[in-house]
Amino acid sequence: MNVHDSERISGLLETDGMQETDSVEEADVIVLNTCCIRENADNKLYGQLGNLKRLKEERPDVQIAVAGCLAQKDRDLIRERAPHVDVVLGTHNVSRTSELLQEAKVNGPITEILEESEAFPSALPVKRDAKHCAWVTIQIGCDNSCAFCIVPAVRGREISRPFGELLEEVESLAKDGLSEITLLGQNVNSYGRDLTRALRAQKDLPGGASLIVGEKWVASKQTARPLFTDLLRAVSAVKGIRRVRYTSPHPKDLRPETIKAMADVDEICEHLHLPLQSGSNRILSSMHRGYTASRYLEKVEAARLAIPELAVSTDIIIGFPGETDGDFEATLEVAA
Repeated sequence: MNVHDSERISGLLETDGMQETDSVEEADVIVLNTCCIRENADNKLYGQLGNLKRLKEERPDVQIAVAGCLAQKDRDLIRERAPHVDVVLGTHNVSRTSELLQEAKVNGPITEILEESEAFPSALPVKRDAKHCAWVTIQIGCDNSCAFCIVPAVRGREISRPFGELLEEVESLAKDGLSEITLLGQNVNSYGRDLTRALRAQKDLPGGASLIVGEKWVASKQTARPLFTDLLRAVSAVKGIRRVRYTSPHPKDLRPETIKAMADVDEICEHLHLPLQSGSNRILSSMHRGYTASRYLEKVEAARLAIPELAVSTDIIIGFPGETDGDFEATLEVAA
């Protein structure tokens, strides 16, 4: 998600007339787009800002901006520890990057942190390093409450992007010659649950409902459900798209119809990144993950049976508070 946001920030700055440089010493604007999922990211940021202080003293006109999750979380601390930073902006106002830099030139250092997003990052200009592939944000935020994760606090509640808008973007990408896309979301396989829940609460479907949730849902029983599999199939059917990937799914939301779509549709890559986090049921409960180790393995087995050549990758946390040697051994057993 941060890589995608960085592409959008680069696109905004280039639209504003700037050009990329590999030399920090030559740059007029330096943007540090941060992540705070690991403590080392905090240390790295403040180390970089310390190095940039000298550059700012030598060249007062150079502008330094800090964006992303760490800016969302530590807005005041960044300003306190690095007063030479010109702009601090969070995860919800990437679209304002250029404007804030211009305002800072006139009015001095600015901190602007919003609690809700103004727009999806995919709606902004973009500068891609790869010419054949693109990230497509289908959802922002997360409604889960995993004990180890700060994402809900810095990215906000789960908000899905309209179905028709996503298809339109993918079609545009295909026309531009891109053949591979990766669907992005904090909990990508719950995409659309909020959209269907909102429409389900209405007595009558509004005009153009299919642009919000897709034709399949409108023609179905119209239950409040995720639309991820519908989207996966629709995106894969776009002419010119040869590969479709997605990240990251949550094990509790991996549904049989998604596995079936991966097995049926050639364009969907045979790769499943399914975060385990721990093989100990006690630790999984402490993490608030919503599944057991056996349930996780059942889902992986179902996916492997449907897709014989499936590649599976995962995330594992070692040393979670309260973890014992027995819990660690349970994780090793599941990983094996």
